[in-house]
Amino acid sequence: MDQEEFWMGHKVEEEDSNEEVFDEEVLPEVLPMQLPSSVGGPAAQELGFGNLVEEEIQLQIGQANECLERLRTDLGHKSVLYRQNFHSSSSVCTDTRSKKEIQRLIFKINKDVRGYHRAQKALQNLGASPDALGRFKLILPADLSVDKEVTEENRFGQGSDRLAWFWHVSGSSTPWTQEFYRVSWLKSKARFKRWEEELELVQN
Repeated sequence: MDQEEFWMGHKVEEEDSNEEVFDEEVLPEVLPMQLPSSVGGPAAQELGFGNLVEEEIQLQIGQANECLERLRTDLGHKSVLYRQNFHSSSSVCTDTRSKKEIQRLIFKINKDVRGYHRAQKALQNLGASPDALGRFKLILPADLSVDKEVTEENRFGQGSDRLAWFWHVSGSSTPWTQEFYRVSWLKSKARFKRWEEELELVQN
């Protein structure tokens, strides 16, 4: 594959007098963008596009972080809506509207995850550093469940509760994420104090 093939995204055939003519015009906006991740980091490096590989790695890291930030915000919004509306809805109309709001958020959450996984896959194709690949893990369906730290803060059996890994990835702070961190920190502090009290009882 040479540089022209790389940028065109397919093998360039030699000119032929019997070249087939297509009636349908392909619009530029529907053509897939050819990036180093499309052919893989090693192949792009061999073509002399090492600088572009590094630039796309930074772009994909930024894209992954943005998707995670939107995901945290949408999950937090969903959890608060679940608590406020489903636990206190007073009419069928309110209940229906609440369900529609949550369905809309589920659509956004799925979109956030798809965008994140595209960026994660691109980083793998580019051969990003082990540190970057280790930071951006796969998001599992269980990670997207409504967080019970917010919806059922007084329930029993909270000792094994843990926030999903992407809540601990650095990013800009929003009211939703601040609430999650605050509640999670308070619960962790309470569990630690309870452990200290139990340890003191055992030692005495």
